[in-house]
Amino acid sequence: MRRGMLIVLCLLAVGMSVLAWRNSDRLPPGRPYKIARVISGLPVPRDSRVLEFRDTWSGIDGDGDVRLVVQFIAMQFEEIARSANGRGYRNLDSSGPDRRAIASLIGAPVHGLYRLSGSAKDDYELVVLDSGTERMYVLAASQ
Repeated sequence: MRRGMLIVLCLLAVGMSVLAWRNSDRLPPGRPYKIARVISGLPVPRDSRVLEFRDTWSGIDGDGDVRLVVQFIAMQFEEIARSANGRGYRNLDSSGPDRRAIASLIGAPVHGLYRLSGSAKDDYELVVLDSGTERMYVLAASQ
């Protein structure tokens, strides 16, 4: 009886682990690559390099912010930029107000594609694909 119960518990633990692994993108974010995939909606390869990661998100009330910078190699960046087409990403105009505002948030001049969700100063998600540096900037805030 005890042996049968032990086998059932082990099978249950293995089954739950497999389900958690297969559905990991549906679980709350916590790792940089997952945060980048969930917020951007783009396939961020795990072999890209995280240059900066700051996460002050609170699990209790949902307030906080995220700043994430991911460096890609040229082939990865081209593939991600292609997949951004049709997903709400827009070109940054060379002299438009969006480009200046986004550059001030990021802290550097940017060229490429961006997507901005949310309208409030303290409640937004911004993803920038900078073709000059082949980086993805992910900024999000909720207050």
